Amino acid sequence: MNNKVIDHMNPSPYSYRRDIDGLRAVAVLLVLFYHLQWHFFSAGFVGVDVFFVISGYLITKHLLSDIQNHRFSLKNFYLKRARRIFPALSVVLIFTSLACLILLLPQDLKNYGSSLIATLGFFSNFYFWRSVGCGYFSIRSSLFPLLHTWSLAIEEQFYLLWPLFLFFFKRYTKDSVVFYATLSIALLSFFLYYGFSFSSRSEFLYYSPFTRAFELLMGALLAIRGDRLRLPNNRIIQHAISLVGFFSIVLSSIFFVGNHSVLGCRILLPCIGTAFLIWIGRAKMPPIANALLSNTFFVFIGLISYSLYLWHWPIITLAHYESIPLDFKNSLVIALSSILLSTLTWHFIEKPFRFQLKYTFLKTMCIALFFIWIPSAIFGVALEEKTLVGFNKMPTGIIKKTSPKAFYGLLSKQSDCFGHKGVPVLPSERQCMLGNLNIKNPNVLIAGDSHAFSDVGMLNVFLKNAALKGYVVAFPSDAFLPGKVRYDQSSQQTLTLRNDYIAQLIKTHRYQYVVLGGWWVGYKTFPTKGNITNLPYGVLRYGMKNAIKMIIKSGAVPVILLDVPSLFHVRRVCGFEHIGYNTHCYNSKKKVDAEQFASQAIILKLKQQYPQIILIDPKKIICDSRRCYSSINNTPLYMTDLVAGAGSCHLNAFGSALIGKLYLKKYGNPFLRFAQWIEPR
Repeated sequence: MNNKVIDHMNPSPYSYRRDIDGLRAVAVLLVLFYHLQWHFFSAGFVGVDVFFVISGYLITKHLLSDIQNHRFSLKNFYLKRARRIFPALSVVLIFTSLACLILLLPQDLKNYGSSLIATLGFFSNFYFWRSVGCGYFSIRSSLFPLLHTWSLAIEEQFYLLWPLFLFFFKRYTKDSVVFYATLSIALLSFFLYYGFSFSSRSEFLYYSPFTRAFELLMGALLAIRGDRLRLPNNRIIQHAISLVGFFSIVLSSIFFVGNHSVLGCRILLPCIGTAFLIWIGRAKMPPIANALLSNTFFVFIGLISYSLYLWHWPIITLAHYESIPLDFKNSLVIALSSILLSTLTWHFIEKPFRFQLKYTFLKTMCIALFFIWIPSAIFGVALEEKTLVGFNKMPTGIIKKTSPKAFYGLLSKQSDCFGHKGVPVLPSERQCMLGNLNIKNPNVLIAGDSHAFSDVGMLNVFLKNAALKGYVVAFPSDAFLPGKVRYDQSSQQTLTLRNDYIAQLIKTHRYQYVVLGGWWVGYKTFPTKGNITNLPYGVLRYGMKNAIKMIIKSGAVPVILLDVPSLFHVRRVCGFEHIGYNTHCYNSKKKVDAEQFASQAIILKLKQQYPQIILIDPKKIICDSRRCYSSINNTPLYMTDLVAGAGSCHLNAFGSALIGKLYLKKYGNPFLRFAQWIEPR
């Protein structure tokens, strides 16, 4: 095999090590398995940490060689980085952009345009952290086909300054100063990482070059001082170090629980394991784990690892976008397709541009500028500015029904009927009314969180039919669960005031009905000081009982809205696009029932204790005996935009109203006395 061809980071030919390419293979496969949701590798994201250590080692090794041999050139360094990075990235961006232009809905395509510009400018880590606020482990992450480029951005940001730092200190100071200066920066970066592990700013921890620098610098330290560390002569010790390094990486990916932001000091384990493998791999006879990594399979995957990293995430996200389930069969197809595309990209794009088509710095920059950056930037800006671009546009009527404004429906966003979290003041009665508006005073109070507010369209149908007038008081993530069961310590005073205001309304206004709505499955774990609320659904159990007692004591009839199915894995407008994977426009009824079983059991038990409670179950319309659907009669039920409090578990106003009409026709009006004894299915 020609070492010059397979040399990954362009060091001199004699320094090529097959085991490092094998180590790259382990890193990229862990990331691939994690993104394919192979739960055996529950923390496969540590593969990125392994990549950072390898990159820091190889780049620093190369820079030190050039500096020592007086051939260092910042222009040549960036030329080699451009040859390494741009060709494969450009190909993936072109094909991903074409696929997104065809498949994505307008709003998502607009977001893609912004992320494309951020990727081209190598600041996508800051874009996803600051502009989108999308955590890498959130449900929303699958909506961004270029989210994985954050790691590429961090590397390039690091290498803007690192060559200059290394050149200055190596040229004008002692070697020991270089080492200790690098060590100091690495420690500072790690302490910053560790500090943010205990804060709520997990996105900063994950995306920031300042909290990630220690991983790159760990590899750099190994390159600076590693050659001076004598290897043990004993083969058993060499094998032991090699195996410890290998299993530190693999076992971290299997047994670590949670996301990167909660790892703390544990993140050092895969990083140190990587350093061990790189260091001990210098032995004349490769130790056992290094020999394993040097086999043909691992070396091949390592050679295509950069392209594989680029290709796999857009394929996975677009499959997810089309509601293609990541079962074993589909995951295998995605994995093999990613490897095939990566192989073709490595053979026909990476190798020629790195080793054959060696243009000058000026020519390379001109090609990149006029054939990649400028056209892509124009394309990205066009997507940002145009709201209805792309092939996969929905009909205008559907867009109207699923736009963010459709979340508010009858009630204006400016009226603050869906109030701001942290603001205890209740909204104006005059602006937050529904039902029969000819009645002078409201005789129905509707209190709850965003799920209660998304049921307003349905409730309006019921109240009009029953000649009732309702007053809506809803707040983000805060259902009306009064009593000493506070579940948000950061805003306890606000919640206390708000619940006191609502309780006062119930006591003094003599409502005929008080409606309680909420995302009940979301109140499972909100531990506070009281031991009762440390139990699963403790807040819901005790807060709901307090609310029911209060309502009954006031002379009103309590009405509880059972929650709609949370169709997180179903496209909200499934079936309305020009192109769509339309065979999965539903969720299993069995799965929905299992998700809601515990919270609904609490409510049904309260119904047994207090028979006067009226239960309204929208699932009786949304679901049949087997499935829960995202649309009915060509009307999408759920929101399509994940901004403005509307996600895939919120009804839009049109869908909510349709459910009300169908419910009224099939089961009668739950606000009329004869219907109040109907139990949910």
